[in-house]
Amino acid sequence: MNTTAANVLKILSQTEMSIEDMHLYLKVEKNAILKTISQINDFLESIDLPKIEKKEDIFYLPLTKKQWEILFDNFNVLTVEERVDYLYIKFRKGKRDFRIVEKYYSSMLSKC
Repeated sequence: MNTTAANVLKILSQTEMSIEDMHLYLKVEKNAILKTISQINDFLESIDLPKIEKKEDIFYLPLTKKQWEILFDNFNVLTVEERVDYLYIKFRKGKRDFRIVEKYYSSMLSKC
């Protein structure tokens, strides 16, 4: 995944949004955002999580707390920047479950 994907996930973790609004907010072409959403959906499907959904012109990502944990557990395929973005998402959403953060840092330290 790339920075655009991380930014789309960041947005959709906080709110639902149209492609037009994402385009204006991210300053990324609409076609690139649609391609990114498709890539994110492929990734989500590969780890058995719900995909980004569209209702009329609005996109949203319906994940539960447990599903966010599963996504987090699969972050080994993401870049460091995307992991930081994920932590930002977790704290912005008010899901301050420090056990998840501890688990991540413990696993990172064990790899050192």
